[in-house]
Amino acid sequence: MASKLYLIPNPNYQKSGIKSYVHLMRKYRIRPTKEGPYSIGHTLHQTGRPFSDKPVRSSELPQAEGHHFFDPSKSSTFQPTNRWPWQMLGPDRSSISGPIGIDNVTLGDVTIKNQEIKLASKMSSEYDQFSGDGVLGLSLQSASSDTRDVADSIRGQADLPPSAKLFTVKLGSWGRSKPFCSFGHIDQDVLADCTEDIHYAKVDSTSGFWKFESTSAVVGEKVIDRPMNDAMPDISAPLTLLDDTACQAIYDAIPGALYDSECQGFIFPSNVPVDQRPCLQLDIEGRLVAMFKENLAFAEAKPGYMYGGIQSRGHGQLDTLGANFLEGVYAVWS
Repeated sequence: MASKLYLIPNPNYQKSGIKSYVHLMRKYRIRPTKEGPYSIGHTLHQTGRPFSDKPVRSSELPQAEGHHFFDPSKSSTFQPTNRWPWQMLGPDRSSISGPIGIDNVTLGDVTIKNQEIKLASKMSSEYDQFSGDGVLGLSLQSASSDTRDVADSIRGQADLPPSAKLFTVKLGSWGRSKPFCSFGHIDQDVLADCTEDIHYAKVDSTSGFWKFESTSAVVGEKVIDRPMNDAMPDISAPLTLLDDTACQAIYDAIPGALYDSECQGFIFPSNVPVDQRPCLQLDIEGRLVAMFKENLAFAEAKPGYMYGGIQSRGHGQLDTLGANFLEGVYAVWS
């Protein structure tokens, strides 16, 4: 029982270093340690669980070209609930909301039974550029929540074989395959393209994140010890966030790099060739994993300068390994 779903990039997405960083500051409530104007705006408020469940466009929304809508009346297994409607408010005062129901969710050949689904019945115009039909959350249930998320449903469903209770993600275009995610199997062709065997890390899921130990970093030849440090992967994060010591070591190794308070982040000259950028390796429970040097540059910050793909996590105690780091790995969650 397995399925493979190829990933389709958002055609409306335009990279912006500052916007991406501010988004992550809001998402993780980061208190910055670096100088900057930090025009974060209003705090993000969301009822229900962040990063959870499966919000989908419902048939109550105006029909838009190129989108698929979920009509509960056409599903024989859909069940309404008496729970309060969910709502998410953005810092730009955008909003999205709707009722909550229960239905079976099918991902390729894997069917998740009685999964809680958030239906988007009201959506402000700011979401018109969202090219997807919904959001599939794969976080873990936190200790303070009674909501069963998709990952917990897969893990706890008795009629699913053990082989189906895993999912994998390949975000990069390296090797012989395009980016994809899979449920129920590990792609052997991708493993053949990898230079290392699979390395498993013990996960602490009490906070709802896939958290593991990351107690060192290597920048070029410089080893940085980071005792008691933890990290989590987040494929929805465009940037990678590390502690200030690691960030400074990375940009000290790039000619002309500096921290620019107006850009609210580390930047470096656009003409620095890839081979003059340092090799960054992060420890994941005893295995050093390298980031593509190309991904140390994220997007143009200002004429002649690139916004760095690694930025400060501020006063946060947890590294965020974003999509730009994860593009270089084949990630397996079991």
